[in-house]
Amino acid sequence: MVDRWVWRVVQGLYWLALGTWFGALIMLAMGAAATFKVMRTYHPLTLMPSLPVLGEQTVGSNENVATMLAGSIVGLMLDHLRILEMLCAGVLIFTTLLQLITFRRRLARDGVGQWMNTLRVALLIGAIGALAADTFYVNPRIKELRPAMHDAPEPAVRDALQVEFDRFHGYGVRLASMMILMLGVGALASGFVLDHSDLTAETQRRQDAEEAERKA
Repeated sequence: MVDRWVWRVVQGLYWLALGTWFGALIMLAMGAAATFKVMRTYHPLTLMPSLPVLGEQTVGSNENVATMLAGSIVGLMLDHLRILEMLCAGVLIFTTLLQLITFRRRLARDGVGQWMNTLRVALLIGAIGALAADTFYVNPRIKELRPAMHDAPEPAVRDALQVEFDRFHGYGVRLASMMILMLGVGALASGFVLDHSDLTAETQRRQDAEEAERKA
C-alpha cells in the first residue's frame, strides 16, 4: 500500500515538473514576442524622453531604445525562468531515476512501451543538455555582449559585436525551441510508458508470473 502511494507521489512530481517546464517555455516565447511588439509600437523615447542609462549610441533612435528595453526585460525573465527550469530538471532527474530503478516493474514492458521509454529518457536528457548549454555557454556570452555592443565607441566595433550578439541570440532561440519540442514529445511518449500507475502489487505479481510462464 505504501509502495503504491509513493509511486503516485513520484508520478505527480514527474508530471508537475515536466508540465511546468514545458508551459513556462511556451509562455516565455509568447511573452517575449509581446514585449518586443509593445515596445516597438509605443516608442519609449516618445513616451519617456528623459529615459536614463541608455547610452549615447541609442539616443534619438526609437527602434534601438525599444529593442534594448525589450531585450533587457526578456533577459530578466530568462534569468528567473532559468532557476525554475533547473528546479524542474532536478525533479525530473530524481523521479525518472526512481521510475527506472525502484519502480521499473510498474512501467510498460511491451515492445512499444520499451521503445517509448527509451525515447522519453533520451529526450529528457537532450532537454537537460540544451538547458546546460544555454545556462553555461550562451547566456553568459549574451550578457557580456549586450552592454559592450551598446557602449562601443566606434560603429565598426558596434557592428561586429552586433553580429556576434545576433549569432548567440540565435543559438538561444534554437535551444529554447529544441527544449519545447523535446519536452512536448517526451510528455507524449511518457503516456505510453507510465500507463501501469494504478496496478496493485498483487496484479503485478500475477502479471510477472504469467510472463514467466510464457517464457518457460
